[in-house]
Amino acid sequence: MTKEEIISRLEELLEKSPLEVHKEIRTIEKEYKKIWIKEFEEAKQNFINEGGKAKDFVYYKSKEDEEIENLMAIFNKKKEEAEKQLEITREKNKQRKEELLRQLELLIDVEIKDITTIVKKIREIQGEWKDIKEIKKSDYVELQRKYNLLLDKINENIKAFDTLQQYDLQKNTKLKEELLNKFEHILNTDDIKKAEELFKSYRKEWNQIGDVVREKYAEIKTKYNEITQKIKEKLELYYNALEEQKKENLEHKKELLVKLKELTEHLSNNENIIWKEVNEKIQHIKSEWEKTGHIPSDQVRTTNDEYNALLDIYYDAKRKHQEIIKQKQEEIKNIKNKILKELETLKDSKDFNHATKRVIQLQQDWKKYYLRNKEENDQLNQQFKAYCDAFFENKRNQEKEKVQEEKDNLVKKIDLIHRLKESKFDVNNSKEALQKIQEFIKEWNNIGHVSIEEKDKINDDFYGKINQIYAELGLSEEKRHAIHYKHKLQQLIQSTSNPVDILTKEEKFIKKKIKELENEITQIDNNLAFFKGNKSDNPLFKEAYEKKNKVNAYINEWKTKLNILQSTLGEIKKNKQTSDT
Repeated sequence: MTKEEIISRLEELLEKSPLEVHKEIRTIEKEYKKIWIKEFEEAKQNFINEGGKAKDFVYYKSKEDEEIENLMAIFNKKKEEAEKQLEITREKNKQRKEELLRQLELLIDVEIKDITTIVKKIREIQGEWKDIKEIKKSDYVELQRKYNLLLDKINENIKAFDTLQQYDLQKNTKLKEELLNKFEHILNTDDIKKAEELFKSYRKEWNQIGDVVREKYAEIKTKYNEITQKIKEKLELYYNALEEQKKENLEHKKELLVKLKELTEHLSNNENIIWKEVNEKIQHIKSEWEKTGHIPSDQVRTTNDEYNALLDIYYDAKRKHQEIIKQKQEEIKNIKNKILKELETLKDSKDFNHATKRVIQLQQDWKKYYLRNKEENDQLNQQFKAYCDAFFENKRNQEKEKVQEEKDNLVKKIDLIHRLKESKFDVNNSKEALQKIQEFIKEWNNIGHVSIEEKDKINDDFYGKINQIYAELGLSEEKRHAIHYKHKLQQLIQSTSNPVDILTKEEKFIKKKIKELENEITQIDNNLAFFKGNKSDNPLFKEAYEKKNKVNAYINEWKTKLNILQSTLGEIKKNKQTSDT
């Protein structure tokens, strides 16, 4: 390819997605470098052939070179932005899949009542799961593993529920078939009063039995309707002589239906309902309905259908209300147990600044929730109070101990400063003097904390004297920095029960710092490459060069710290391995 062809092709590729064409662009970039190197070598050789010296050769970029570099810079920027956007998309997809996993986890613990609803929800989750495409491979494996595991658990629950349900359906079928035989015997009974009593008793028993197997549902329902209808007709014949009473009964039932309808009309909105009053009124209506005698046969179905339909409205609303109450109470119980669990941890905490704020917040949160079960609510309140009392008692005791300990530490540090100032250090024997200083610093670090009000002053007195001694010993700034850093590491080691962990974090921080400074050197070198002609007379060149020297000095300082840290970390790991064996 020529440079003109490269420019033309790059302009075409820049119109496309950078992630789709980056391989072709990298191939073109390599091809361009070959062309550039070839032109450079030829120009250099011509320069030498014409009598010039190789060290004096300067090769200037052409307009095509600058255009290609500009197009490559545009591509790199677009590719970087596209990769960032891809990373954001993958993270969002990961979060969405984690949310779908949480939804599956809820389905494992949910009480199975309507298996169709659960299966529908699973299908929705599976569909959405498949629609989420772009995700990191490392995340995909773990998420897919959890997803498959949760689906297996849910399927096991569904199978177990189906088995139990089939057993209940078969049992109910047998009971209803037996009742149907009893209903048939009523038809052969001449004692109408006894027949009526048995009919009511059997109907009540029938209504208490649940669903039957699907294969026999239509048959049993039809037979039940036919038999009960025949019994009703037989009973109605008996009451033909009491037609006036039936009419009165009908009017009374209509009045009950009016009352029942007025009650159910207000149940559509499940809020602001005084359920105790509603339940009492419904029970009264039901009681009155059952007490009321027969009504004309041509009104039985219509009247009963209306009555049952209104009762269905009531039962549906009541069931929904109970489900809401149960769910809310379970949520409140979980919240209270979660608060208690956190309080149980906080009551023994030593970080009282953070823990106190959190405990106060938890006390405020606790007041927001109440369980209807008084015994359970009182029990949780007692546990909550016990944890709070234990925490604040520990806090009061710790504060007393801390104040006294800080006072004792202050006396010890003042005494140590006095001994430091009174001590003599041989400037001619720096090794012995440094050893003596390290012993003072070690003793200082072992004493412990003083109060905030005294901390800065006492530290300034101590380290001010230490720095004065260092100056008298003629230590270089680099040596002093190294000593101070060693002391810092010792303080870090003494402040934790896991020195390997805290030093590893320090090591990562230093390496990151060195990397940033090295990148800054690379940038400075790139900037210096743009200067032409007599560079030494250019103030911008001088400024960049001086900045490079400063950054190199910083790099050396951080590398010195890294060497000290890695040496210390190596010794700790070695000692730990020895103690483990």
